[in-house]
Amino acid sequence: MKITEVRIRKLGSEGKLKAYAAVTFDECFVVHNIKVIDGKAGLFVAMPSRKKHGWRIYGCSSSN
Repeated sequence: MKITEVRIRKLGSEGKLKAYAAVTFDECFVVHNIKVIDGKAGLFVAMPSRKKHGWRIYGCSSSN
């Protein structure tokens, strides 16, 4: 599995949350809402933590 795209959206706030990211794997599987947080030991990423009911899988396309 290879990372084929990374999109980062910087936030202009003064809080600990610095950005949101989306990562595409193998031009098919996308993980949205990854948080970039400024912690005590530096920047780190937090994976999405929402529970989803009724997961749906959509077909792969270049516009993920």
